[in-house]
Amino acid sequence: MYARALRDLIERDTPRIVTFIRELLFEAGSSLMANSISRMDPRSGKFRAGQEHAQAKLTETQVKAIRLKKRAGLTLEKLARQYSISAMNVSHICNYQSWKHVE
Repeated sequence: MYARALRDLIERDTPRIVTFIRELLFEAGSSLMANSISRMDPRSGKFRAGQEHAQAKLTETQVKAIRLKKRAGLTLEKLARQYSISAMNVSHICNYQSWKHVE
């Protein structure tokens, strides 16, 4: 019953449905683009890095502290719990795979 009603609706209103989907996708694309633009540095045109990034969970001071504590012998898991990030993230920080710009 529902399948037939849905099929009838699609056959009758296909142009309206297609228009609705196109508008929905355009709006979604526009908001994604606006979000990307807001994460860019207006002077350089590049995406913000480090603590300037909108989704940064750490500051540069914390990154330096993580690297020092890791060199002092703390485990990845202990550092991850301390800073509320994953052990993989701590590993990337300590191996300069992320936060490369921080010495």
